[in-house]
Amino acid sequence: MFKEETVFILGAGASWHYNYPTGEDLVYSVIGKAKDIVSFIDRYPDLPKIWSAHTPEYIRSKFKNIPHSTSRSDRETIDLALKEVKEECQKIAKALRHVKPIVIDNFLAQNSSLAPIGKFLISWVILECERQYYGREDGDERKHNRNRVIQLQSSPDKRIQKEAANADLEKFKDDWCRFILHRLAQKPEEILNNKVSFITFNYDVSLERSIYTGLKYIERFSNENAIDSFMNSDRFLHMYGKLHDNYKKETLTLDSLGDFPPRELLGKHLEFWKSYWDKIYECSQNIFTIEDCENDGGEKNKCEETQKIAQEKIQKAKYIYILGYGFDERNSERLRLSESLRDQTESALAKKVYFTNFGDRNIINKKASKIFLDRPEIFLFPTYIQSPRTDPRTKSSYFEKSTKDVYEALEFDFDFLMLDTDIT
Repeated sequence: MFKEETVFILGAGASWHYNYPTGEDLVYSVIGKAKDIVSFIDRYPDLPKIWSAHTPEYIRSKFKNIPHSTSRSDRETIDLALKEVKEECQKIAKALRHVKPIVIDNFLAQNSSLAPIGKFLISWVILECERQYYGREDGDERKHNRNRVIQLQSSPDKRIQKEAANADLEKFKDDWCRFILHRLAQKPEEILNNKVSFITFNYDVSLERSIYTGLKYIERFSNENAIDSFMNSDRFLHMYGKLHDNYKKETLTLDSLGDFPPRELLGKHLEFWKSYWDKIYECSQNIFTIEDCENDGGEKNKCEETQKIAQEKIQKAKYIYILGYGFDERNSERLRLSESLRDQTESALAKKVYFTNFGDRNIINKKASKIFLDRPEIFLFPTYIQSPRTDPRTKSSYFEKSTKDVYEALEFDFDFLMLDTDIT
């Protein structure tokens, strides 16, 4: 059970375990989807004719940009809208190849005209990752993290590269939410008394899906209303929105689309194509970019409300786990991490902060130690630090890093399974 106020701050590295891409992989996946749309439009030149009654909403959203669209025929309007979408896809693919952004959100903030197609393509990538991970086989969820294959294929060892195709993904340990369930299951009757919250910068809902599904399969959690209350509280905060809220449904948001249908069969697939594209477009409207959160409007208000709740939770927390997070300066500032985690006064609440830095990258070490202790060199060598207090009666804050991935950090390094352990 989480008896003390505990906060998890999650970056892309936490969702990586559930088959979602991190920064660079997401960029290349978006480029691939942009090329797919261009190929689709080129493959079916008669789309304007046969799509007149089944035009996807994203295509329709371009009608407002077409001069005199109301006086044009449906076929002509759709043709011009498709050309605009094709040009958008070509433009964003070319720009991403040249810029190779570290974070695609920053790229979209710098290229606001590409934000709509960018969010559409990001949604498509993430929804397909969800389908791949949770897709069913013989009535059961497969839960295979294909990122493991990509990791093996990227090895400089050619022998490992060859073995990647035959890798048994079930042998890898990735479902780190099992450790959360372990803590929650200590006292099922007190599930609503758990003092735990999750702050994520990820658009996916793998966290909610894993925890909700796990709770349902523990018989002692017999009160489904209590589970719903736990899940529907402000414990789960998505800083930039989330694609959907379908984590309870067994049916996935997208079904496998497979190869493009033969041209002569395209007409039979029109309703499916429209439904498929519409679902992607609908989900893309639920996520924000950094620019959305900084410009006046509804999105900024939503972001600021979420930020305020997140900041308050971090301020009150005794235990903080920062998992798979790259310490992006703008995101850390949104959470006011320096103000909440740094020992600034003797009266400040002593915190226990645990963070992952897979691969022990010094840039992460410097960013983390600058936030925690206002000195960039602290974590260049040690894996933990006890910040001294001049008053011996006051407990010191504790900061620890793990160079393992999220799963192994919780399993082996952070004393996470030692319930409410006090490290002195």
